[in-house]
Amino acid sequence: MLNWTRYQERTYGIHNKYEKVKLTPEFHHACAKVMDHVIKNNMEFEPRPLMPHDYAETILNNAERFNYKLKDKKVVGWLNDSKYLRSMSLPIRILYDRDLPEDLVKDTKSALEKQENVYRHATYFNIIKMEPGDQIMLHYDPKSVYLPAWPIGNELPGQGTEYIDMRAFVYMNDRQPGQVSWLGKSDIDYKAYDMFKFEVDKVYHGTANFGYDDRYMISFSWAEPLG
Repeated sequence: MLNWTRYQERTYGIHNKYEKVKLTPEFHHACAKVMDHVIKNNMEFEPRPLMPHDYAETILNNAERFNYKLKDKKVVGWLNDSKYLRSMSLPIRILYDRDLPEDLVKDTKSALEKQENVYRHATYFNIIKMEPGDQIMLHYDPKSVYLPAWPIGNELPGQGTEYIDMRAFVYMNDRQPGQVSWLGKSDIDYKAYDMFKFEVDKVYHGTANFGYDDRYMISFSWAEPLG
């Protein structure tokens, strides 16, 4: 485990509040069906930049949604920093749940909702493929980014709802040499069908593959009632 500076912990709230969860047989089967469909149909994971080139402008034009309290000049400085731009331009290979058959998506979300405490119809997932050389920079996701994007149903009211933004990674391969997955303060070990869940706006996460084998992971996100 690395030692973070006191400034980093105070500024970013870095901690290890994640949980390893045992999949129910139903959810295990649902995840397996998703990957089986992806592999059998040879679905393509076209690379795209992790963030669009106009991300800084998007944030400045949607200050209320992103709910930041820093001066615009400070935010622009961070988002236009050369190191940030270089990292965010790296490719990510991703398939969304909307790319899959409707029944398969419905069954998978239903299995998740039976395992976890979620607002019904406030879930989505995607499949991430990490080829050798791929990486996703260490980051966390501001809570306010997600509420407007939820596929909101009757059970999740609008802005101001008390909820927790949760995410879970389900690893679909045993870990191979050169494959790294970072949560909070440290690199984690995993095997196929291990699931780790965490509050996505409070736990730093990132991943890299400098090995020789592809790695697949299903990333689930949901809104969880507070309390």
